[in-house]
Amino acid sequence: MIDKFFHILYDTIIVTVIKTTQELQLYIEILHKKTLKDSIEKTFTLNDSFSQKVLYEYIKKFSEQTPYLYITLLDTSYEQGALPTCDKQKFEPFKDLSTAQYNCYNQQWLYYTSKPELQDQIDFLGQVGVDFVYSPFVLLSKFFHDKITARHDAMFVLILEESLSIAVFKESQLLFGHYIDISAHVASSSLSEMLEENNEEMEEMEESVDLDSVDLDNIDIDDNDLGLDDDLDELDDFDTIEDLDSLESLDSLDEGDDLEQKLDENLEELDSEQARSQQQETDDDDDKLSNDYERFLLIQQALKNYYSNEKYNSNFVENIYIADSVKLSSDFKRYLQDELFLNVFIRSVEIEFELTAITKEELGLL
Repeated sequence: MIDKFFHILYDTIIVTVIKTTQELQLYIEILHKKTLKDSIEKTFTLNDSFSQKVLYEYIKKFSEQTPYLYITLLDTSYEQGALPTCDKQKFEPFKDLSTAQYNCYNQQWLYYTSKPELQDQIDFLGQVGVDFVYSPFVLLSKFFHDKITARHDAMFVLILEESLSIAVFKESQLLFGHYIDISAHVASSSLSEMLEENNEEMEEMEESVDLDSVDLDNIDIDDNDLGLDDDLDELDDFDTIEDLDSLESLDSLDEGDDLEQKLDENLEELDSEQARSQQQETDDDDDKLSNDYERFLLIQQALKNYYSNEKYNSNFVENIYIADSVKLSSDFKRYLQDELFLNVFIRSVEIEFELTAITKEELGLL
């Protein structure tokens, strides 16, 4: 009763934290009862100027406004995942959880994380502390709550800039769960081998045009073909004084020539800036395509593991649902359709909003 009274007097503030290798992203909602009063976004670049004190001082001004401030963290531990059972007797074939922290979801399946890695994430925030930690698999299942109930196996993927969370659900029961730290797996042998094979194919195509086979010494170039004789004849025509006088008369146009030259230089500079901008856009597009192809290869490998590993009760997957937080290219969808013969459904997702919504549900504020 007293707690409800104070909730009427004070706002509730939820600070959602998403950490990447380069940034710490905060999304803050200030609520009175269940009504949103304000929302704030703040990003800290993780460079030499960042410190726990800087973060603490920023959040402190919110904690001074209310006793009801909650910190929510997305788990980004490398050693995390999900298992298709809550029965402790059945953990062993899937994963050794002796050093893991785990929870059962709706008494149907289990999500786990590394205790040391999770503690490192909490320690990174210093005095700020953490009230809620959410697995990306929980976020994925809630985001696609209307799809995981399907009667046939379907794959679900949460795509973040630095990770993939991949799950297969059937009638709300998780059948397969796999978390991938992209930066770690790009360096791993399996993905490196796949990318290397593709690079070798490109090199073979380039080598099919053998420039060394072209003997430049055997190419006969006739001066007449280049028009050199004609040009020399024209130079010989400047023999008379009249011709020289006509050249001297061009001095009167110097001022106009200077203006024209400046205009030409400005145009050249503008063209150069446009070319650099276009090149940057091309480079960005190339990077995006490369990243999307790497994501496709990782999903392909995960699906192969689901099919081939006897410990999973696998059936054919026809549909794949993607929660996209990185603005995937159209080529990514084409890879899945053409190579894996999947029906692809992509939804945009704002991770910070979804995590905040889960926290509000936990606090009874929805």
